[in-house]
Amino acid sequence: CKEVLAYLIDKRGALVSEEELRCILWSEEEDTEKKRRYIRNIISDIRTAFRAYGLEDIIINDNKGCYSLNKEKISCDLYDYLDGRKKYSQEKLNKYMRQYPWAVL
Repeated sequence: CKEVLAYLIDKRGALVSEEELRCILWSEEEDTEKKRRYIRNIISDIRTAFRAYGLEDIIINDNKGCYSLNKEKISCDLYDYLDGRKKYSQEKLNKYMRQYPWAVL
């Protein structure tokens, strides 16, 4: 859940397909129906976690197997930085989601 949510944040509201999510989680592994269901379960778990805060619509589904983050529902340092509302040192920027190989700022 954490990595999928981080990926959706990184994509800044752009639509992300289930296939793309499966690729970032299991890059070299075979794509299976079990993994397809697991992605849907992850999205459901994220929605459930945010429901307690009135944010069940934080994940938008286009009903064609694509998801995006509802940027209007969150406050995010990344978005503030990209919009010029916050400044960060290069050292801090170099630490941007470094635990994920796909994250590049």
